[in-house]
Amino acid sequence: VAITLSALAANYFFILPKNEFSFSGVVIYKTAVFLGESVFIILLSVTIMSAYRRVNQVQTLFRAMIEKGSEGIVLTNREGKRVYVSPSIERIIGYTAEEFLAMKPWVLAAPEELPEMKARMEELLEHPGQNISFIHRMRHKDGRWIWLENSITNLLDDESVRAIVANFY
Repeated sequence: VAITLSALAANYFFILPKNEFSFSGVVIYKTAVFLGESVFIILLSVTIMSAYRRVNQVQTLFRAMIEKGSEGIVLTNREGKRVYVSPSIERIIGYTAEEFLAMKPWVLAAPEELPEMKARMEELLEHPGQNISFIHRMRHKDGRWIWLENSITNLLDDESVRAIVANFY
């Protein structure tokens, strides 16, 4: 209905002779082109809105999985700065995501395990796409030592991530 009314308005106001309806071959052709363009624009906008809804749905699901999951996730950029920490970190080590992001790297690691952990990380940095896993201790906010299983993947060269991704529990 909207397209038909728009076509009539276009015929009346924009197709010569203006301010009157005419149904010559050229006018009918121009009106048909207008109708075709209108249908195309509507179909395109429906497709875009559908894609937008799907992306939004996937993002919401992904965010729920990351933020409500029991596994801790930390993203670290090429410069060694943490750029994301999942909220589950507070359940695991007692620190909020904001507190953990503000800490210097390695500050909570067990001192006797630190040289090996740093060596493994340096090795990982030299191998894009590689993954390492290990178990280590970390100082909880309440002062006790806890054991963590850590899986770290070098995704610095992955255009969609550009980070070292650490998953731990």
